[in-house]
Amino acid sequence: MVYLETKPLMNLRLFPFTSFVLVFLITTLVGAQNPPEPDKLPSWVLFGLGQQAFEEKRFGEATVFFRQAVSRRGIYPEAEAALARISAQGEGTALQEAQLQKALDERGLLQVPDDRYALLYSLADLRLRSDKGTSVEKGEAALETWREILHDDQPYRAVEESGGLDGYYNSLMAKATVVNLKTASGPSLSENLVGLNRLLYLYRHPLGFSLRAHQEIAALSVTNKAYKKAIGHSLFALTGIFSTVIVQVQVLHPEYVFRSLDELFSDNQSEYYLGKPPGIRESSSQAGGPNPGWLVRYQPIWDYLRSAGTQRSLDTLIVSLEALEAQEKAGKMVSGQRPLKEIIQEIRRWRTLLFFGEVNVRG
Repeated sequence: MVYLETKPLMNLRLFPFTSFVLVFLITTLVGAQNPPEPDKLPSWVLFGLGQQAFEEKRFGEATVFFRQAVSRRGIYPEAEAALARISAQGEGTALQEAQLQKALDERGLLQVPDDRYALLYSLADLRLRSDKGTSVEKGEAALETWREILHDDQPYRAVEESGGLDGYYNSLMAKATVVNLKTASGPSLSENLVGLNRLLYLYRHPLGFSLRAHQEIAALSVTNKAYKKAIGHSLFALTGIFSTVIVQVQVLHPEYVFRSLDELFSDNQSEYYLGKPPGIRESSSQAGGPNPGWLVRYQPIWDYLRSAGTQRSLDTLIVSLEALEAQEKAGKMVSGQRPLKEIIQEIRRWRTLLFFGEVNVRG
C-alpha cells in the first residue's frame, strides 16, 4: 500500500490579500460607529441609568447601577436613598431604614441640601408603619423624626422659646375681643375677633418644609389622646397656610390689609373675595364671562389650599375639639373660655365654606 504524504498547509486555499483588506476596513468602520462603553462610567451616569431602570421596574439592574455609583464616588447619599426605595419593594423594613439612615448620615453631601427633609419624612413614615406599639406612646420614633424637621423651623422655634403653642390654643378658645383694625385707606375699624380670625390677627408666619410635620404630629397626637397638642400643631399649620394666602392676596392687591377670613371667603361683596363668580366655567380662555381673569388670579390660591392639606388640619382640629367636649361633658375638664360646641361649629363652618360650599372652585 502506498501512502501519499499530504501537507495541510499546502492544501488550504490562500486567503486573497484584497479580501483581507476589505474585512479590515469594514471592522474598523463598524468599531468607529459603535465604540465600546468605557470600563468605568462616571457616578452621575450610573445614577441616571439606575433611575431609568427603577422607573421601568427593572429593580435588579437598578440596584447594580446604584451600588456601582456609590462604589465609584465613595459617598453618594442620593444613591443610598434610591437603594432604600428599592428595598421598599420587598418585605421587611430593616434594610430600608438602614439605607435611609445612611443617606441622612451623609446629608452634608446632598446636591440639594433641602432633600434631607424628604429623607426625614420617608424615615418617619417607615418608622410609623413598623411601630409595634411597645413604646410609651404610639409612633414615638416617628415623632422624634418629625421633631428633627421642626428643629429647623425658625417660626416654630421662636414660639417654643416664648412659651410654646399654648398661645395658639388660648387664642382659639378665647371669647370675642374688640380690637382696632387698620385699613389701607380710611379710619381704623373696631371689630369683635374670635377663633381663627383672632388667631391670624395675633399670629402670622410662613410654612414650607415643616408643614407636613406639624400635620403628622397633630394626627398622631389624636391617636395618643394628646388632644391639646393636636390642636396646637393643627392651629400652627393652619396659621401658616392662611398666612401664605394673605401674602398672595397682597401680591395681587398691594393695598390689602388683613381684617378677617370672612372678607376673603365669605363676603361676596368684598373687593378681595376669592370665591368663584357665578357662571364662570373651568377654563381660563372663556370669553365674555363675568370675570375671565379670575382663574388666572385666584385659582392658584385654591390649588394651594388643597395641596397644603388644609382640610386635613381642619378635620384633625374638629376631632380633637370633639374629644375635649366629651371630656367636658364627663366632668373631666373645666373651661372658662368659649363653649367647645361653639368652637366646633365655627371650625365646621370653615371646613364647609372652603371645601364643600358655594365658594369651592373644584371638587
